[in-house]
Amino acid sequence: GDLTSGSQGTLKIYFIDVDQGDSTLIVTPEGRSLLVDIGDDGKIGAVKAAIAHAGLTSIDFFVVTHYHGDHYGGIDKLGLAPGAILITDTIYDRNSEAHLRPGRLSTDDYQEYEATVGTMRRYLRPGREIPIGGGVTIECVIVNGRLKGEYGPITYPVDENGYSVGLVLN
Repeated sequence: GDLTSGSQGTLKIYFIDVDQGDSTLIVTPEGRSLLVDIGDDGKIGAVKAAIAHAGLTSIDFFVVTHYHGDHYGGIDKLGLAPGAILITDTIYDRNSEAHLRPGRLSTDDYQEYEATVGTMRRYLRPGREIPIGGGVTIECVIVNGRLKGEYGPITYPVDENGYSVGLVLN
């Protein structure tokens, strides 16, 4: 959908059906973009179609909410021909070392993810903003089971879904 903000232009948000996982594409009035999650390998076509529909040939920022393959598994196919779409700025995630079961680190999806993100990877923490610009702010408000403003150890059980990144867009 489109959100119009006076004379500043239109903020566009696309919700992409990737089965179990969700994918969201945000495009600022200036054309800067953020993709949240991507689905698995089999859903990359739907994500590429949404990106093309938005008139983009690359993505500025990418966020992986958590380490289930239906949220990040297709990232290694995004920048591969034909129809390559590159991520040009930063890839954000919740930090693999934080509360990640050791077995998940060795999965094919995760190994492909790490090889793909390389040095573009940055970790989100509550309160960190993604510098998308143009009067649009995107702030991480929860990650790894911790809300913005909370301190001290987490004293409740959390699973992989509960460690997800939560963002607020203004």
